[in-house]
Amino acid sequence: MDRISKHNEYLLLFGRWTSKLGDIVFDYVNSVALVHAFASNSWVLALYQSSQTIIGVIFNLFGGALADSGGRKKILVLTDLL
Repeated sequence: MDRISKHNEYLLLFGRWTSKLGDIVFDYVNSVALVHAFASNSWVLALYQSSQTIIGVIFNLFGGALADSGGRKKILVLTDLL
């Protein structure tokens, strides 16, 4: 591998780990905020966590089918804008 390819590989790995860490921190802060806001209703935290899983499954199914249909460039531009 040449030097530029190796550098890009490190940047991709670093970006992936940074994104994962951001997701973990975001989820933790949301969970703590919900627990403090709704201390007497524990079902709110359960609803938040289950909806996160359900939405992830649905978007992964439809997102994969949409990406396979050929609109990858539009999807990338849209997600970058979001």
